[in-house]
Order: sequence, then structure tokens, then C-alpha cells
Amino acid sequence: MKKWIGLLIVVCGLLSSPLAADEWVEMDAKQNVSLDKSWEITFDKPVKRGTIHSKSVYAVDSNGNQLFLATYLSDDRETVNVLPPADFYTPGERYELFVEMTIESEEGKTLAEGYRLPFSIDPTDTKPNPLPSYEGADFIGEVTVDSRLRVRSEPSTESDDTVIGHVYNGDQLPIYDIDGFWVETEIEVDDEMKTAYLHKDYLKLYHASGQLLKDIRIVIDAGHGGSDNGASVYEPETIREKNINLPVAKKVRDNLEKLGANVYLTREDDTYISLDERVVLARNFYNDLFVSIHANAMSDEKIHGAETFYSRTKSGNSTHSLYLADGLQNQLTSLAEMRHRRVDSAKFRVIHDNPSTASLVELGFMTNQDDLSRLLDDDYQQLFADAITQGIINYYQ
Repeated sequence: MKKWIGLLIVVCGLLSSPLAADEWVEMDAKQNVSLDKSWEITFDKPVKRGTIHSKSVYAVDSNGNQLFLATYLSDDRETVNVLPPADFYTPGERYELFVEMTIESEEGKTLAEGYRLPFSIDPTDTKPNPLPSYEGADFIGEVTVDSRLRVRSEPSTESDDTVIGHVYNGDQLPIYDIDGFWVETEIEVDDEMKTAYLHKDYLKLYHASGQLLKDIRIVIDAGHGGSDNGASVYEPETIREKNINLPVAKKVRDNLEKLGANVYLTREDDTYISLDERVVLARNFYNDLFVSIHANAMSDEKIHGAETFYSRTKSGNSTHSLYLADGLQNQLTSLAEMRHRRVDSAKFRVIHDNPSTASLVELGFMTNQDDLSRLLDDDYQQLFADAITQGIINYYQ
């Protein structure tokens, strides 16, 4: 007997029911789709949020590359809105949208078949690229300091004699080369364009191609590890926070790499790494962005929900760390549907002592049974990772 009999899927206004007992039901192809197309998938029964994520609803391009797509579930739990890729679809390219049969109803029944929708993008569309164009520039750097930033004739801060000018918050500069934390640009000095250098801690980099996260250096920190268990609960069995943080971090890495980011995990297994070492690892990677992943605990088991932190008093990038924290928290509550508790400033060493844009997320409370069931569920861990990924996307958009 088929499971979930009577399922209806509406994609782009077309109604289809399962046609056969095959694994995939191929729907009528759509032509000349807009490059910023959002898909809408409607089921005839409420679906379980945790089973709808970027591994169960996704697009694949003609080269077989799976794209990251963020999904949002309606209040009646029957309609899923699927956002376009962060870099949009490519004009003239062919894709397939997949809806995996692993999706479950709230009753726990899975789809009888998976669904596949071929579609092609309007070849006359043009991808938007809001960045200024500079010949030979690899990146565009947007100044993030709240006031002004010194620009130097050499990649060094040893002497004030090397200061040749200033740039200001929001200025966008061509970046021709990057060496560690120093970037090479050019500015106008005495009516003449001159080569100049800035520290990239004070720049938000965008790849000149317009690909949002291409070659952006992002550090994902799985909190705790090894002898440091983090928070623990002991009923019905011993559960360690460190074993929740790591799989979520790995899923975030996988998502970001699909978007072209250069991702570094502070740990990839159950290893102890001190807080200071985590900062050193991030700095040695010359990070542009840092996100630390944790789970919470409290003596009151009724307390639940997500929290995100930044450092208001850190040296540099406190404002942009707040922007990042807001973006992450927004997605933890809207995409992962966690209760909003707060976005707040804290002197957690891994974000306070890291001058780059940095935030720390507390996904939920291990001491609350509803939160804990989500934290331990592999599907929901993917949803947490999708929320963090989309939060990073939104920060750069």
C-alpha cells in the first residue's frame, strides 16, 4: 500500500497527483523561468517541518551540482516556499527541482514517490550585479569602520609615515591582491591614482564576479569538544552538547561550500581546542567571518528557544557583528522555527577576541524536551544548518 495516499503537489500553479509507483514522478517541464524564481510546493496534509530542508527540496543544474535552497513552511504547514539560489539561476541553463520522498506528514507518513520538475531559465534574463566594475579587481571591499580608515602606502602599521589618505564607512574599493590580512587597492591622492593598502578586518569583501560568497573565508566553530563536553543532560540518557554542535557545523560547511565559500572548521572530530586556540586558528585562516555554534542549558526546563550573541565592546566590527547576529537569529526563528529569545552582546572569547565579524549562536536548550528533540534529530540539524547558512547569505546580501 502506498503511504500518504491522496497527496497533492502544486508547483508553479500546476496540480499533479502520483502517477505510478516509481521512485520519481516527473512533472511537466517549465520553460523560460525567471532567474529569481521562488517555487511554491503545496501538500494536501500538514507536513513535519524538520523533514523539509535543503537535502529534501533542492535544485540540480545540468552538471549535476546540487544547489542550496532555503525553505519556509506556511502557518497551516501545507505550503513550502522555496527561495531562489543566493546567486540566482543562470540564464539559459537547465535545472531540475527535486522533492524527496523522505518528507513526512505530521502523522509520520512519508511520500509515496519523490517529485522531479525540469525547468529552464529565460535566456534573455541578466543576473544582477550591484557591484562597481574595476578592471583587474578580484574583489570589491566595502569599508565597515564606523568612522574613517587609514590607507597606507605599505602593508604595515609600523609607521604613521605610510598613511597616505583615508576612506570612510560604506566606501567601495577595488581589491587587486590579498596577502594575509592586507589588501591592495588604489585611491586618489593629490589628483593621482596610487597603489594603497588596507587591513581586510575593516572591509566586507565581495567577489567581483558578483557570486555572493565565492572565495569568502568563513570559519565555523563547533563549540566544545574532547574533555570539554559543554552542557550535558542525563535523562533519558547522557547527552553532550559537543556532539550536537559538530554535526551542525559540518552541515553548515557543506552548504557554504556549495555557494563557493572557502570554509574552515575549528574542529572536525571530538577534539579539545582551547578558546584562545580557536581564535588563533581563525586568524591563521585569515577569516572574513566567524560563527560559533552551541546549544544551551538552564535549570528551568520550561526555558526554550534560540539566542545569538555578538560583542559590542570588541576591537573592530562590533556593528557588523551585530548585523550578522541579527541575520542568524532571524533565520533560526523564521526558517528553523525556534522561539526567539534574544540577540545580545557578550564577551565570549571566541567572538570578543576575534577582530573580524563574529557571532555565536545558541541553537536551543538541551534542558527543554521540545528543543532537545530538535537538537538531536538529524533532519532538524540540517534545518539548523540551513538557517545559519541563510543568515550568512542575508548578511552579505
